[in-house]
Amino acid sequence: MTTNIATSKERLQEYLDRMGIPTSVFYRTTGLSRGLMDSDKLHQSLSTDKVATIIASYPDLSLEWLITGEGSMLRSENGIRFEETIQKAPVRLHRISGKSRDTVVSEQSVPLYGVEATAGIMAQGDMSDYIIDHISIPHMPKVDGALVVTGDSMYPIIKSGDIVLYKVFQDFRHIIYGQMYLVSVIMEGDTLVLVKYVYKVEGAEDFILLVSENKHHEPFKVPLTSVRSLALIKGSIRYHVM
Repeated sequence: MTTNIATSKERLQEYLDRMGIPTSVFYRTTGLSRGLMDSDKLHQSLSTDKVATIIASYPDLSLEWLITGEGSMLRSENGIRFEETIQKAPVRLHRISGKSRDTVVSEQSVPLYGVEATAGIMAQGDMSDYIIDHISIPHMPKVDGALVVTGDSMYPIIKSGDIVLYKVFQDFRHIIYGQMYLVSVIMEGDTLVLVKYVYKVEGAEDFILLVSENKHHEPFKVPLTSVRSLALIKGSIRYHVM
């Protein structure tokens, strides 16, 4: 059992240290304000809304441990695996993209990656160290992995905390425009992974247009040279733990 630390912020800092997650990555992943985890603020507790955001971003982190310090830091160490949580909760599996000729697999075990792996999951390297669980998915086209989404740019189709199922797209020359993708793009020196619709830019073949479902987020163009990789979103999972 992990040592009981005084505040939820101190416990969160212990989790980040153990998982090797820099605070800069934590802020970018959760969308929370920089300064939240400054050393002079660790004596404070996290508010309820921030706890909800953090758990949605890091599903392997035990909610009970974060709030109370009881039990183990990771859900799997408490004997509760993420897949079991999903199986026991009300679940909606939604196919987002795919053509009728896609081969449907009767059942497949899909690796679920922690958010700290976001920037690397589409590079097709060895990401086995970042797998936090596997999800059994019936009657879906073959997918390469699953990832918990943060942010509201694709709301209401995808909410923060939903799980997206993706298939890595190998050839940029055959992009299926108008579909939803995970887009790994370099912006201002940082590698970001965004969930967006991808459209052509008329008169500018070297650019793509990234569009959100949530109309409060403005579309924006990015050069293809800044795109590291693409993954077609095949479906999403929404669950509610009772």
